Amino acid sequence: MKRGKWIRHIALAVGAAVWTLLLSMASDAASYYTSLEHTDTTVNALERSDLDLDGTAAIVDRFYAELTAGMEMDREQIVSDYRQIVASFDLISDKMLALQAQYYLTPWDVGLNQQINSYRTFLLDQENYVRSLLNVVLQYKEYDFLTKELSEGEKAFIRKTTQLPAEEEDGSSPDAAKVNVLRNGITDVVAQYYIQIGAKDRKPEQLAEIYLRLVAARSALARISGYEDYYAYQEANGNDIMPEAVAEEVHRAVKDTITPLYREVREAIDALQLSDLNGSAPTEMEQQWEALRPVIRSVHPDLMEAYDDLTANRLYLRSPAMLSGYTAPLYTSNSAFIFTSPKAFLEEDYINMTHEFGHFNNDYHTSDHHMYAETHLSVRELHSQGLELLSWHHTGELFGPEENEAYRLFLLGKKLVGILDGSVIDEMERRAYAKPDMSPEELKGVYEELHREYFGEDPEDPWFFTTISHIYETPFYYMHYATSALNALELWDEAFDAEPLAVERYMRATAVDVWTPYQEMISLSGLRNMQEADNIRELADRVGERLIADGQRRNNVLQPIYDAREQKARKEEEARILALKEAERDRRKRILLIACGLLALALLPALAVRAYYRRRLRLAVSQGRTDTEETSGLAAVNDPQNAGPEEEMKTLGERCEKNGEDR
Repeated sequence: MKRGKWIRHIALAVGAAVWTLLLSMASDAASYYTSLEHTDTTVNALERSDLDLDGTAAIVDRFYAELTAGMEMDREQIVSDYRQIVASFDLISDKMLALQAQYYLTPWDVGLNQQINSYRTFLLDQENYVRSLLNVVLQYKEYDFLTKELSEGEKAFIRKTTQLPAEEEDGSSPDAAKVNVLRNGITDVVAQYYIQIGAKDRKPEQLAEIYLRLVAARSALARISGYEDYYAYQEANGNDIMPEAVAEEVHRAVKDTITPLYREVREAIDALQLSDLNGSAPTEMEQQWEALRPVIRSVHPDLMEAYDDLTANRLYLRSPAMLSGYTAPLYTSNSAFIFTSPKAFLEEDYINMTHEFGHFNNDYHTSDHHMYAETHLSVRELHSQGLELLSWHHTGELFGPEENEAYRLFLLGKKLVGILDGSVIDEMERRAYAKPDMSPEELKGVYEELHREYFGEDPEDPWFFTTISHIYETPFYYMHYATSALNALELWDEAFDAEPLAVERYMRATAVDVWTPYQEMISLSGLRNMQEADNIRELADRVGERLIADGQRRNNVLQPIYDAREQKARKEEEARILALKEAERDRRKRILLIACGLLALALLPALAVRAYYRRRLRLAVSQGRTDTEETSGLAAVNDPQNAGPEEEMKTLGERCEKNGEDR
């Protein structure tokens, strides 16, 4: 290792020790989360509950009437109505969540989808109305008896979401009526998106058209409100949006440094000699949550209170009708509910479950209300993605060595994909708001072009961006997925040298309330600002070094496994060949036996015939001998050769005489 790297690692280690000491002096582990009251609840119970929307609307009307009654207003009644209204909105939100869960179990139920959207529309309309009333109330001390019911975060949220245009230089005010019309129109169009995305026959072109209508309406809202464009409007309202020049630098840094890391990890995954992860762990949802338990506990024991609540009340659902996964708060019980979709690969199930539990844990330890629900994605997504990459160091609890190395690479690769995706969508949004009159096809072309720039290939689904609800509800916030993933990578990198410090930073980040902006969160936890290009480049350099070192470590882990597998494969091949030879010998023996059997069957008739004729021949020979014996005496008289000695001498004399005569 180079000298500079040694110095940096030593500095990191010393800094980690100092940070750990200071943080331990400042607080102990028990002070991460504020103690809240929780009630056990199930989604089934919420689903069966009956809600009186008309009754809630009547309370809102009475609340307005009392507020405008002047000196005759009933203060106690106003406070009581306000509390009922907030509680009713929370219950309606939880009921809507329960119906959504039922919808995922019975997908494409048109009636159920309409009921869900009726609740959503009611909340959007009534909550906007109540917040606008409270915005007026905040301007008068006479209503201090009511405004003391509000936290500072809630007051800031009311002002931000109901702010009217500032006066012009000549003292005139922009048309507030037009502003309200546009705001209400935007609310209606967002509701249309949710209706369309929940339809069985949804058409991506229509979803893209809805998005472009929102772009046009928001751009008009910014101009009417006295701002040059929607960026300036968002910035003026306190939203954490990167200025255009900063965004360009960040996008360039992501392309230059994160894209090569993504390709490196993808190549490493392709090079692995993987066995099937799906065969190495449970696939049932309850068993998976139980298998994940020791991993979460290893990150930090304080996470287990929320985990026990999640599993004891079965506050989760998996349905193939969902496109992805998300966690929704249960406001009435200070808890939450997790939705996931079944994945083709087991590692994605565990990644999604860990991710969503990060959200669940924060919801469990946060007390808020639906009417003031604030979302700082850079903060919220660190809760989920930070837990994923801290769990990276403990996933040996889930898998064997080989599968664990594969899982770690998949997890790391997914975070890099998230950074690239966030940057792609952010660039696409900025181009859309720069040209709000583009067509759906043009928008799709922009997305495809950007995807090729970052990933080097066409997207699998060129209309994927229409499934991202964030770009419809909270423009320019999807980039915060990338920002938070970069901070999660920062925690992952730090955990190699100083895991207690990395976990400490994470736990502090999960304990902040829902109104804490990104800049404040990173200041409290000691993380770097990942909306600065230089910090991204520096982190990418460190991650690149980690990948090299981790690749060497991974090879040391996997090579013996691969060697053993190769040796086993050789032995199996040798045994296979030997078995084939034995089988061949057995086959030849069987063939020989069969041939012999067939030959025997073929020769049997011939042998039988031969035996038959031999018997007959023997009989004939035997009969012939008997006849010969009977005639043997006669043959001896007639045959000179059979004559006795006297007869033989007589015959010889006769032959001699004859010879003499012949001479």
